[in-house]
Amino acid sequence: MAIRDTKWLSLALFLLTLGEIVLYFYVTRSPRSEAFTYIDDDHPNSLAVSPMKHVSNYMQNTVHYQLSTPEAEMEWELLSPREGIVHLGPHRRPFMLSMFHQLRCLDVIRHAIVRVNAGTFNSTHSRADSSEWPTRHCMNYIRQTIMCRANTRLESATGIYELHNVVSEQDYVCRDWRVVYDTVKRNHREYDD
Repeated sequence: MAIRDTKWLSLALFLLTLGEIVLYFYVTRSPRSEAFTYIDDDHPNSLAVSPMKHVSNYMQNTVHYQLSTPEAEMEWELLSPREGIVHLGPHRRPFMLSMFHQLRCLDVIRHAIVRVNAGTFNSTHSRADSSEWPTRHCMNYIRQTIMCRANTRLESATGIYELHNVVSEQDYVCRDWRVVYDTVKRNHREYDD
C-alpha cells in the first residue's frame, strides 16, 4: 500500500512541477507586440521597455523647472520629447505615455499659475472657450495618477501648523526613467525613417 501512495505522490509532484514550468514560461514570455493590430482597443497597455533598474534619487528643491524664468520653458518642454508622443504598429498609430502626460499636465498647471500671476487667466465656465479647462483636466488627471500610485513613503512632519510642515528632501528608490527616454528616442528615430 505504501508503494502505491508513493507512486501517486510522485505523479502529483511531477504534475505540479510541470504546471509550474508551464506557468513560468507563460508569465516570462516576451510580449505579443506583433499580434496587435493597433486598431481601436487592440494595442498593448504599456510601451515595451527594457527592464528598469531601481536607482536612488535624492528628492530636493531645485533651481530648475521654475515657473517663469527664461530657462523654464525649455526645461519643461524637454521633459516630454515631441510632446510625449510615440508611434506604434504597422500604421504608426500615435500614443502618449502616461509619464509624459503627467509631465505635460504639470506644465499646463505651471502656465496657468503664470497667467494668474499676470492677470490673464480666462476663468469662464464655458468649456469650449475656456483656458481653464485644460488646467482642470490636468489637476484631475494628476490627482488620479497620484491616487493610483498610492505612494506610502513616510515623510517627516516638522510641525502641524507650519506653512512647510513636511520634509520631503530625502532619498527615494525610483525606477530608472532613462530607459523610457532611450526607448522613446529609438521610437522617434524609427518613425522618422
